[in-house]
Amino acid sequence: FGLQARNLTQRAMRSNSVGEMAADYLNIIRKVQPVGPYNLLGWSFGGLVAHAIATQLQAMGEEVALLAVLDSYPVRPEHRAAGFGDDHEGLSPQVAINPIMNLLDVLRREGLTTLKEHHYEAIMDTFKNNTRIMRTFSPEPFRGNLSLFVAMVSETRPPIDNWQPYIAGDINVHPIDCAHDNMMDPNPAAHIGAVLTAALNKQATAQTSTRRKAHDQSI
Repeated sequence: FGLQARNLTQRAMRSNSVGEMAADYLNIIRKVQPVGPYNLLGWSFGGLVAHAIATQLQAMGEEVALLAVLDSYPVRPEHRAAGFGDDHEGLSPQVAINPIMNLLDVLRREGLTTLKEHHYEAIMDTFKNNTRIMRTFSPEPFRGNLSLFVAMVSETRPPIDNWQPYIAGDINVHPIDCAHDNMMDPNPAAHIGAVLTAALNKQATAQTSTRRKAHDQSI
């Protein structure tokens, strides 16, 4: 299941914080799946939202079996600010860039998209609002492991350590030979998919084993 930013189609619905956005998404998720275990994944800004959803679920007593983020990093506390301008001070290049707008600009120049001007405006508004609330986001600690897929083609070192204060378990780093923008290209996506498939298969095996033990004990 995928979740789309509400203000792409509902312009007035801008979340005032990552936590507020996570709570909104969580209401949608629980209508589909009322109880855990939950598997969550987010790319770039979406990784911060996935982490926030995970911590909110844990606060409700629910189980998060998998938390995975694709080249996503929280802003360091010293770089957080209440306001937002045109600068990206403190944001890693992986998060500060806007791959969607770059792609749309190419498509528009080549005449390969049917999007109207108001669609572009909605996407830019969403990007700006997401960047603003990312700058003020202070994550809660997640009690579990984090699967972190890191785009290795970058001019700067990925700020992996930014996650340390917010993960109580292990941070399992999976290097991906691509740039941030290209993580969903076929080859990187295949690599990511293989890692996630292995994790989900392991999870399913463990759940089957637990159910079998419970059944044997009830006989």
